[in-house]
Amino acid sequence: MIRTFIRVIVLLGVVGAVGLYVWLGLHTPDSEFSTPWDDYVWLPVLAGCVGAPILLISIMAGPDLNSRAFREAPIGVGTITEVRQTGLYINDEPQLALTMTVRTEDGQSFQSVAKQVVPMTDLALVAPGVVLPVRYLPGRTDRVEINKGGDPAAVQAVYDRVMIRAGLSSERAVAIAARGTKSSAVVSAVRATGRIVEGNGELSLTLLVKRPDGSTFEATSEKVIPGNLLGFVQPGRVLTVFYLPASEQEVVLHLPANP
Repeated sequence: MIRTFIRVIVLLGVVGAVGLYVWLGLHTPDSEFSTPWDDYVWLPVLAGCVGAPILLISIMAGPDLNSRAFREAPIGVGTITEVRQTGLYINDEPQLALTMTVRTEDGQSFQSVAKQVVPMTDLALVAPGVVLPVRYLPGRTDRVEINKGGDPAAVQAVYDRVMIRAGLSSERAVAIAARGTKSSAVVSAVRATGRIVEGNGELSLTLLVKRPDGSTFEATSEKVIPGNLLGFVQPGRVLTVFYLPASEQEVVLHLPANP
C-alpha cells in the first residue's frame, strides 16, 4: 500500500510538471533571446530524472503485501520440506517453489506449496526444516503464501500457538514472555542436545542476562530452533529475552515469527 501511494504521488508529480511545461509554453510570450519552451524545459527533465528512479525502485522492490486473495486469509505455520527452482527469474532473482507442511491454529495439517522470489544472497536461508508463517485459504490448501503483512502481534500470537501444538514451544514459555521481565542477553555458548523435533534441532544456550539494575546473571535455556533462526543464536549475538525475577533460570528467548 505504501509503495502504491508513492507511485501515485510520483506519477502525479511527473504529469503535473509536464502539464505545467506545456501550459507555460503555450501562454508565456517569447522573450528577446528565447522561447518559453526553452526557458522551462528543465521542468520535464527534472520530473523525469527524479521520478523515474523512484518508480523503478518501487517496482523492483516488489509487493509489500500478500496478494488480494490471501491478504485477510488465516495464518498458519509452514515447515519447508523441499525447495526447487521454478525456472522463473524476476530482476535476476530466482523464484522458488517451497513444498511445506502447514499447521493451523485449530490443529489441522496439510501439504502445500508456496512460490517466492528469493534474493540470491538469501538462498542459503531457505532450506528444509525452516519454519515460516504462511497464509492459507480454507478449502484450497494446494497453495499458500508466505506471510508479508498483518498485525505483527497477531501473527506472533498465532505462530506461538501453532508452535506449542507442534512441540516447538510451551505454554509456560509463552506465559513467561507475556508476564516476565524483558531484557537483553548475550549468547556465550551453544551446544546441541541431540534432540530433534519436527526436523529441527534442540540447542542448549548459555546466556549472560542483564538485570534492570545493570548487573548480570548466567542462565541456560534449551530451545528447539528452526533452521532459519540459527543465525540469531550464535555466540556473541545479543537477544531479547524474558525472565522471572523470582526464578532467573527460567529464561525465554524472543525470536521473530517473520525473520
